[in-house]
Amino acid sequence: MEASPATFFYRRATILLAIGLAHAYLLWQGDILVSYALCGMIVYPFRRLSDRALIVLGLALMLPSVWFARGESARLANTRNAAPHVEAVQNGETRDASLILAEQWDGSHRSAEIEEDIRTHRQGSYLQLARNRAPSAFAVETKTFGTTFI
Repeated sequence: MEASPATFFYRRATILLAIGLAHAYLLWQGDILVSYALCGMIVYPFRRLSDRALIVLGLALMLPSVWFARGESARLANTRNAAPHVEAVQNGETRDASLILAEQWDGSHRSAEIEEDIRTHRQGSYLQLARNRAPSAFAVETKTFGTTFI
């Protein structure tokens, strides 16, 4: 007996999801295959809607993401702009804030967390790398997917 088109599609999407998860956890946490598989599974039931209905639905679903991205962008810009001033006040420095910002960007003031990550990538085993990658892979496949694609 031959599988229905929906069964065939969901089987293929599930295989794509499994490949994407393996890639995300074992090689690189920014894998797009998980997003492709999940988005495909979500939109498949809407394939028979009219063009007009798809456009309206797409725009309605996209608006919250645009609103969220604008808010997040503004928050990050405010944080970036305020950080040198806050640090200058905390450190009792009277230097210009733009000089402090330039020093931060030159890479000479790396945090301990970044140094540890670099050390692990240079000297760690594959298992250590995969273990370190798991939390960020999970964040990308859950939080980032939910706030970016849905």
